[in-house]
Amino acid sequence: MITEDEIARHCSARTLQRARAIAARDQDILTRQCRYAGGEVTLSAFVASSAGWSDRYRTSATLDEAAGAVIDYSCTCPAFRGADGMCKHAAALALAYLARPDGFLGWRPDAAPQTSPALAAYLDRARRASHEALRDAVDVELILGYAYESWTARFRVVGPRGGYALRSLAEFATALRTGETVAYGQKLAFAHAPEAFTAHGRALAGFIARAVAARNRLVARRAGREGGTDRELFLTEAEVVELIDLEGGRTFTLEGGDGVLRRTNQVSAIDEDPALTLRLCALDPGGYTIMRDEPLVFAAAGERLYVVQDDLLYRCTPAFARCADFLRAVYQSSDERLFVAAADLPLFCAEVLPLLEEHLDVRAPADIDRYRPVPCTCLLYTSPSPRD
Repeated sequence: MITEDEIARHCSARTLQRARAIAARDQDILTRQCRYAGGEVTLSAFVASSAGWSDRYRTSATLDEAAGAVIDYSCTCPAFRGADGMCKHAAALALAYLARPDGFLGWRPDAAPQTSPALAAYLDRARRASHEALRDAVDVELILGYAYESWTARFRVVGPRGGYALRSLAEFATALRTGETVAYGQKLAFAHAPEAFTAHGRALAGFIARAVAARNRLVARRAGREGGTDRELFLTEAEVVELIDLEGGRTFTLEGGDGVLRRTNQVSAIDEDPALTLRLCALDPGGYTIMRDEPLVFAAAGERLYVVQDDLLYRCTPAFARCADFLRAVYQSSDERLFVAAADLPLFCAEVLPLLEEHLDVRAPADIDRYRPVPCTCLLYTSPSPRD
């Protein structure tokens, strides 16, 4: 039990006298509240200044009633910042609680230590998840899109009785963060706890959460606000590579939107390099044109390279991935004809052609050999000394 003597121990006699006067006037202490946590009770209220309610202070005090001790206190008044001990507002708040604890919102006469609110909310989510979650039963499906050299991703959540498109990735990410129970329709409702998802579903859900957070941070930096993310993500090539990596050998949907790919493809990555053919044709007055085969779609990040050719998805070797920059220059060029002038052929044959010939089926006229580097041998001669 807290006593006035304990409060007096934390302030001067003059401060205590002023605190008694404030505590005696109910109208000077408003929005009185108390909160219990770990055996302590924290009081909070707005306390009027000497000038009245035009200038009021946010005041708090933490008490350990079992030990009869004042644990902590704070106030936004100027005196608190410069004083050693309780100001009159904090002391008045504690005195008002001693006089009428039932006047504080949240007061309980038989208050027992309670779990902290943040932990209580987590335990409630865990309880709901254990009862409501479809344990290891919810998967996330990927729909990858490609059109006009841009990649997109959409997703579906799939349960034992049916699947539904994610209409708001931002809301899905929020539900993952809070463990909220969301109903997608009559056939699927579950608490968005990790244990509700399959291993594959957890991996894709984690990707969605990271992608939404990254886009929100970007928008916030640019516009000073949170950015909404609806049902579709526009992806970087690195994100495309990450998503296909997460799919492993699973079959997923790949959609085309510009005629380069079929409208809808069901693909799964195969571990081999594509058989690409590159033709070099001589042109007068000098130089060679590079002939491209059918359109090629790819995504590269570091030593990771995926290539889509003939509706097949290739997971390329790191050695083949060294060709990514050349493939980007050739297959993402808007030029109708790619031409290497005669003046640039020595550099092309020295730096580019050997790499291409190692990994691609390069077909070129024999006369291109005259531009290749010629092996040479350096011989060093020493001249005789003058005395010889």
